Amino acid sequence: MIVPIVAYGNEILSKEAEKLSKDFPKDKLEEILQNMKDTMENSGGVGIAAPQINQSIFVFIMKHFDIKSGEQFIKAYINPEIIEKSNYCMSSQEGCLSIPGITVHLYRPSKITVKYLDENFDEHEKELNGNTACIFQHEHDHLKGILTIDNLKKSKRKEHKQKLEDIKNGEIEVGYEMIFSKFK
Repeated sequence: MIVPIVAYGNEILSKEAEKLSKDFPKDKLEEILQNMKDTMENSGGVGIAAPQINQSIFVFIMKHFDIKSGEQFIKAYINPEIIEKSNYCMSSQEGCLSIPGITVHLYRPSKITVKYLDENFDEHEKELNGNTACIFQHEHDHLKGILTIDNLKKSKRKEHKQKLEDIKNGEIEVGYEMIFSKFK
């Protein structure tokens, strides 16, 4: 089911999410993952974290692209950890479904090693490179309560001040439903 995306300014986006235990109800997890997938696809995203759909749990999904076959697939990451980062960084232009209309330029490690659980709570370790590593880091940041704009220097963040206020107050138009804070 497509659900509203939480907009910048809502406190759920600035708090660290709760890790999942293995006794988390499987049917509830399946429902949340399906809602995340439907919502991400409806909004044109490449990843979405549970706090973005108002669920404060340590879960995100993201699209992967198989270069050999040209196919794409969506993978869930439960309780993900970044266990190693390369010293080499790459430039990344990042947008965020919770901060529509703002794209920021960030540098992120170009290669990371991650550990996570899948939907069956089986543990995996994987190396991610390039854009896939950047998307993972973006979504992982959401679980820690960090948004793309939090990674900007104050001077750069000031450039987006009015647009951020507009988002927080729901004074924007986007092609998907959002939950706005309307703090004034």
